[in-house]
Amino acid sequence: MQNLWKFLRPSWVKIIFPSQLLALLIIEVLVDGPAMLAHAYILVPPAVLYYLLACVICANYQQKKTILPRTALAAAVISLGLADQAVKAFLYHSLPPGGTFAVIQDVFHISHTQNHSGPWIFHKAGLPAPGNAILVGIVVVYLVVLLAVYRYYNWRVRRSLFADLTMVFLGGALISAFFDLAVRGFTLDYLALPGIVVADLKDILIWFGISCLLAELISGPFYGRKMSINEFLRGIGDFVRFQFKGPPRAE
Repeated sequence: MQNLWKFLRPSWVKIIFPSQLLALLIIEVLVDGPAMLAHAYILVPPAVLYYLLACVICANYQQKKTILPRTALAAAVISLGLADQAVKAFLYHSLPPGGTFAVIQDVFHISHTQNHSGPWIFHKAGLPAPGNAILVGIVVVYLVVLLAVYRYYNWRVRRSLFADLTMVFLGGALISAFFDLAVRGFTLDYLALPGIVVADLKDILIWFGISCLLAELISGPFYGRKMSINEFLRGIGDFVRFQFKGPPRAE
């Protein structure tokens, strides 16, 4: 029982993961009104799953068991992106647009929803979405920057499970987004929480990646540390040099 409590015991890092769903509900209420609260119970099962995933990740982090090998990390990034695309390809050919079937009635459905309006936040804010060419360019830039920052952080600061998973989740999401925009031309959303949102695996991966990034910032060596402007600028210069020259050779 003590080990179970240690595994499930709340912490700020664990709370980050399900907090996405609370933020989603708040945005939906602000945009569509308090009637959205009638569907709030639908968010309880995914919130529990998110929290349990956070418990598993934190347990491995605390025991310092898991640092992903480079090949496994690259394979995980590619596999997550391709898994999302494989599900979309299957649904595209097996379920008509607008079609849906209930996995748990009125709680979780699988649907075929074609999203031509761009990122969810643009839709909710009533903003016109950039064209696919611009979005593809943004995705490529994000992927390059993510890889550059990850390599530099590993060399300059530390290897960490949270940092590895940030790379895995965000990298997988960006690869899937590239195929959505550059190959299919639109996003096929298929994970439906009726009355609240229709998403895809990519959306979940983005939040898991952001959650792991925040967890690394909270638990890492920079938490609570003050940085001067000069230190920040030296860090930028060091980062740029690393990208072009790599780590300095040991004498």
